[in-house]
Amino acid sequence: PPRMRTRHGLLLPLLSFLASWVPGATAIDECSLGRLFVSDVNSDVVSVYELDNDAWRSPIASVSLDIGQGFRLYTSSTGRIVTAVYMGNETDSFMDGTVSFILAGISSDVHELGGPVAKRPPKASPISLDCTRPIHHVSHKGQIAIFCDGYFDATPQLNSSVYSVSETFIRMGDSDRAIRFQTDLMGTHHGVAVPLAGGNYLISVATPERISRDPEVSSLPNGFVIVDKEMNLIHSLNEEDDPQRNCIGFHGSGHIGDDYAFGCDQVLDDPIHGGILMVEYDAGSETYTSRKLNYPELPEGFRTGTITDHKDANAFVGNLGNFRVPGLGYLVSFNSMSPQNITETQLLALSDDQCSFKIELTSGQLLLVWLPDGNLRVYTFEPSWSWLAEIKVLDNTTECTGTLVAGHSSAYILTSESIIEVDIQNLAVPSIRTVPIDYEPFTGTVAGVPKGHVCAAPRLPSLPPASANVFKGWALLLDPVVSGGPGSQEMMETITYVRRSISSALKVPMTRVYILATQDADPGMYLRLGFEGEGSSGEELAAEFAKQVVNTTSDLNSMVTFDTSNILIDSIPTN
Repeated sequence: PPRMRTRHGLLLPLLSFLASWVPGATAIDECSLGRLFVSDVNSDVVSVYELDNDAWRSPIASVSLDIGQGFRLYTSSTGRIVTAVYMGNETDSFMDGTVSFILAGISSDVHELGGPVAKRPPKASPISLDCTRPIHHVSHKGQIAIFCDGYFDATPQLNSSVYSVSETFIRMGDSDRAIRFQTDLMGTHHGVAVPLAGGNYLISVATPERISRDPEVSSLPNGFVIVDKEMNLIHSLNEEDDPQRNCIGFHGSGHIGDDYAFGCDQVLDDPIHGGILMVEYDAGSETYTSRKLNYPELPEGFRTGTITDHKDANAFVGNLGNFRVPGLGYLVSFNSMSPQNITETQLLALSDDQCSFKIELTSGQLLLVWLPDGNLRVYTFEPSWSWLAEIKVLDNTTECTGTLVAGHSSAYILTSESIIEVDIQNLAVPSIRTVPIDYEPFTGTVAGVPKGHVCAAPRLPSLPPASANVFKGWALLLDPVVSGGPGSQEMMETITYVRRSISSALKVPMTRVYILATQDADPGMYLRLGFEGEGSSGEELAAEFAKQVVNTTSDLNSMVTFDTSNILIDSIPTN
């Protein structure tokens, strides 16, 4: 595991002393997987699990919060704070909404110096916020922003408001200086606030009709404004007639550095609205620019409404579907360099849609997708989609069951009876461990990994190296003729079936079988295959592959039929 290094021989002993001096702290200098925080549906208790050893089957702490039941947990951008958001009860007009904070248990003084890290028991912060219906949480630039929707149906109306709290002063317990920004807005809407560079903030804006209390108008925002602490306008993204500077019907946001992404509504035959709004900040000129990524041609109501991000990722991932009508949906990968029109290669089709999706925390390169059939799929999403693994976690389910929590080289599925850990450190042989629990979990999050002490990322299947032990060549797939384009569900299912069939025939893990390229043929299509195996030459492996395919064709349900005479080593296919 990685360790922090220093040129000063006395620094590590000094840091160890400082760690041991902190009451209740222990010093560690190895990598960490952090801590898993899980909220309880029926209480205000958060159960905390230490993930750095096999003893995590029992919580190391139970943190009680002065908060209502059914609250969501989020990890701050530094990983040191867990935020608990309770939106309130409608019978109380959501006026009992509360935001509480938990210190994950990292000694920041020792941590800042870059040596051994002091771990202490997690504890509730004395700082909390009260507002009407807090929902959206964004942690960025050392602050945690909470958007409180307010309550449209109250008399008088309870308007939306924004709070942004300093992580540093939360850890210090300094309530006088913790709130860095607060403002009340006109009207109510389901919005977002994002802390920006230079002490500025991006804040969503309600539609004029919503402000005038038209009950038929959507609660989703009209656009955004970028303001300073005194609410002076710096940049407007609320220009209805400029498609590059509006996001009507916004829902779903993400950020990577100073690049920001926002999902906008889809309005057919209306080129001005809809798409994904990308906002970029140039620190040199201290200016903001924006542009739209246009949705592809999809049925009415298809839009991006959820976006996930990771500070080390090269792209955002969003959904693309009709969240009001379950069924066929897509995932879309994009970044600030994406073309104006989203292409098919950016899309991943899902025949049954998905329950949720999150990026694995260590590398930012793997996407975890939780499906209604109880399977967990693992993809890479940049520069292109690649389906790496599918892991059966729950049996006998056809609807979304359990909650997905992303971890470091792991995924956690929270069910009503257990926490299921899926270890994906080695995707070729993932492992599953089930931990029974005596409470019903609501949400969870992983926090507490100190900078410089994160454990190694999962080992990704690499493309086969050019060696004598690698088969790499073209094969002609006669059946079926795949009508879908790149990223289509039919194409993905066919390719996955081919990989699974080849790996089964050759008795090698599916993660060692690759489809490197495809090319249309008449009939069928050519697949450029690659896999690692035993053998002295590519020709021998090709012969073994052909023999195995011929011998196992009957087991492939007639879906995959290869013309073995067209297996060519490093050659372009010819008719």
